[in-house]
Parts: sequence; structure tokens; C-alpha cells
Amino acid sequence: MTLTRRQAMKMGVAGLAGLALSPTNSYGRYFRILEENKKRGMAPEDAVWLVFNVNPLGSSNKAYDVMRRSVRLSHHYGEYHGYELLRNLHEMHGLKFSDMENPDSYFARYAAFNQNPIMLGFGGTEFLQAIARHANDQGGNYVEIQPTYGEITGTINRLPKVRIERRSVHETVGHEASPEEILAKTDRNTRLIHIINPSNPTGRVYSPEALVYLMDNKPPETLLLIDEAYIHYAPSNRVKSMIGEAVSRENVVVLRTMSKAYGLAAKRVGYIVGNPETFKSMALRPMGGYYQNPVAMLMAKEALGDKKFVEKSVNHANSVKARYLDYFAELGLRPRPSATSFMWVHTDRDLSGVVRELEKENIFIKSGHQYGEPNHIRVSIGTNRQVNRFFNIFRDKMKG
Repeated sequence: MTLTRRQAMKMGVAGLAGLALSPTNSYGRYFRILEENKKRGMAPEDAVWLVFNVNPLGSSNKAYDVMRRSVRLSHHYGEYHGYELLRNLHEMHGLKFSDMENPDSYFARYAAFNQNPIMLGFGGTEFLQAIARHANDQGGNYVEIQPTYGEITGTINRLPKVRIERRSVHETVGHEASPEEILAKTDRNTRLIHIINPSNPTGRVYSPEALVYLMDNKPPETLLLIDEAYIHYAPSNRVKSMIGEAVSRENVVVLRTMSKAYGLAAKRVGYIVGNPETFKSMALRPMGGYYQNPVAMLMAKEALGDKKFVEKSVNHANSVKARYLDYFAELGLRPRPSATSFMWVHTDRDLSGVVRELEKENIFIKSGHQYGEPNHIRVSIGTNRQVNRFFNIFRDKMKG
């Protein structure tokens, strides 16, 4: 029997709840709220999650079907299926894949996981953390555009000793950071420039010309990391993947994830693309290729091939974002057009109190406080039913 979307989404809630077991995990706060709401008669599986940027349509039915069929592989490591996924990813991106087979060496084929232009990881997070640690080990400085997704800085700040300085380029309403502003923050001690394209949380895009300009003019030894987690949602006439540039140059890498448009957030499948010499210089040896979950690898292979599902997901996101633009403007707020699966909204005042009131109703959005922008909120796309409920209650809370 095929798993229904509702059954799968309920399983996803249960899986996310496991994150709350770690006292250091910021998601724990949400699940403490869920427990309080449960005592007041609200079911956790009915929560409206407009905070995580996951795919509200779930995953491809093809991926669900293979999950059901392959669950008995859970006691195995997934290197064989990871190997096949790696081959498929190279083919999809038009990159040469070397299998490194050597009948005289049992471990020779493992070279395929770290000597090709693509490496597999446990989501994109594994690579962000590895790159952050590598930059910190070198000392000097790194450059980020603020506001931003905070994994790089968060990882560095959790290390026993911080040896590297953050240099920020700040974007404000009506102002987008230019390549020249970014380069002005760099010097010969700059270890990393981190770009998210399209950006989280603002949803802006960097043109191909701007990114190539950065590559051509940054310090040669500085690593340029371009995170393309949301690229599937971006109009093709505005955003171009930098995978080709990353492979042909040194010290440029592109990060991809299957957590967003492919709907596999709980399965933790991500990959990084670049010149193998760059990976070697970073001593990058991710665990994702060797010890991945075989069920996750098989689901990822199926999801890659289901282009209709990705197209459906993107079309749904575009439809919801169009509704968001009209709705927030009607309330007198200033939503920013977004090339992602969420919307960044300038509110003119701190709405953290409204965000907390929504949480009491089992509706979760993100306050801009997390990004140092208290006069903003970030709202992820949801199902039409979830969006309708959010619209009704958010309007009431704003009146209060």
C-alpha cells in the first residue's frame, strides 16, 4: 500500500520532535510550545509550520514508494546506494564521474566519494560546519552578508576557541549589497566569503555577472561558498547556477540540498560541488558518502528523477507567494518579492508579540529577531489550507 501524504507528514512531525531532545538545539523551543498546546487540546500534527522552509507538499510519491519498499535496509550502511546517487548527480549536472575502481584494493571505490567534483553529505549542514571549522583553524576573517542564515557563524561561535573575525556587509530595505561592497571587506587574510543565492532570509538574488565578478576579483586563496539551497524556486532568467564555474576554478564551491524543493529534509541529503583540488586543500572528508542512510539514498535517487513533482512544488510556491504579496500589502506591511520558498516582510514595528500569540494557536512563523532585524518576519510557504488559517488568525492578532 502506498503511503499517503498525510501519513508521511505525520511521520515527519514525529521525526522533527526528536530534535528537541538536544537542549542546545534551537528547535527545542518550538516543541516545548507544542507540548503546552497539546495540553490545551491542539494536536502537534495539526500545527501550521511556516517557519522551517520545508516543502509543504511533502515528497515525491515515487520517493515515498521506495521508502516503503526499502525500509528493511535500515540495518545497512548506504555506501552502495550513495555511490549510485553520486553517479546520478554527476550525470544530472553534466560532470564527469570517475569510479576509481581497482580490483586489487577493496577501498579503492571509496575514492569516488572524495576525488570527484561532487561530494555527498548529511544535508548541506555538514559542509557548512566543516567549512566554518576549516576557516576558523586558519584564523584571519570571513565575510557574510547580513541578515543571513547563521550556520557558519553559529558553528564558529560554538568552537572552543574562535580564531577568526566576522566582517559583515549589511543589507537594508531598498539596499542590496554589491560585489564591490563585499570585496571592500576582504584582504589577504580573508578565508571565506559566504553567499546564499537566492538569499535566506531576504529572498534576493545575485546575478551571474555579480558572482563571476566576485570570483575574478576576490583574493585568490579566499574560498567563495555559494549556497544554492533555494535555486529551484528562482526564475531561470534571473539566477544561474555557478556549478560550472566552481568545477573549472579553484577556491569556489557550490552547496546544494535535497531538503527544499525535493522534500527530503528529514533524510539529510546534501552535496557540494567544486574542483577536487579545492576539496583536497580543505581536507574535506564528509561522512555523508560513506555512512549514509540507504533509505535516504534510494529516496533521493527517485526524487531526482521526478521532475514533475519539483515543477509542481515550485508552481505551488509561486502561487502562495503571490497570495502573500497581496495579503501583507493589504495589511500595510511591506513584503519583499522572493525567489525562494518563503517571504521576508518589513513590518515597521516589532511583531515578536504577535509571533508568540500565533504560537499559542499552533501557528509558527519566524521573528526577525533571530537575524537582528526585529521589524521583520519571515513566513515560509504552506499548503493552501495552512495559509488560509494563518491569514485569518494573523489578521486578528494584528488588530489586537
